[in-house]
Amino acid sequence: MSRPRTLVLSLKTAPDDFGGANAERSGADTTRSLALRHLALQSGTASELLRSPLTAKIVAIALCDADLGKGKVFYEPAYPDNESLPEAVSMFSDDERTAVQFEPADEVEMLMRFWSASAHYTEFITFGGAIFDHPFILTRSALHRIKPSKLLGKSKDVCIDLSDELSQHRALHLFPLEFYAKRFGLSIGAPLEAVPDAAAVADLYTQGRLHEIAELCWRDAALTAALYKIWREHFRL
Repeated sequence: MSRPRTLVLSLKTAPDDFGGANAERSGADTTRSLALRHLALQSGTASELLRSPLTAKIVAIALCDADLGKGKVFYEPAYPDNESLPEAVSMFSDDERTAVQFEPADEVEMLMRFWSASAHYTEFITFGGAIFDHPFILTRSALHRIKPSKLLGKSKDVCIDLSDELSQHRALHLFPLEFYAKRFGLSIGAPLEAVPDAAAVADLYTQGRLHEIAELCWRDAALTAALYKIWREHFRL
């Protein structure tokens, strides 16, 4: 029996502009105000807007073929008319960069390309996907009226969340992706002084540093793919 084709998925998100330049400003402001008012009633904070697909948008999607170790990152460009990455120092070596293609796209294009690619795979790997990647992709697709080609986590396809598997479904302490990667001796890209959280990624987005977000997204996907191979060999019986 042949091994299923396996796709590793990683996302980066930033605050939604509730329609962007095409939305009426008053409508966008009202939507944002309603969200903030709800959070205040729930004793929440504005940073929590980054955790919901109703108040945050996808700005980068990394797709990595787990067996080939190669893939693509679809990302929102800082300058829509510029179809190449802005000049910047890459966190990857020249050899590491040959494994990935960076392609600018808006969120609608990202989602459509994801669903097109997903048709060729029957196994999907994430780190934290059950509570983040899957609901974000499905909800953002629905907001754009894009019909999914499959229901992630609810279809006959296999969806494996390594954060669940490596923590024994939370029986053990759940560490960040970077910690597991370091403990298992994995290294991809230049070492980070600090692992960016959702708020830090949102700051990069505000500064127009989309190339850095795209690279961080690929780094997460590549590390997840490498961890998956270890998990498949030593944990999956």
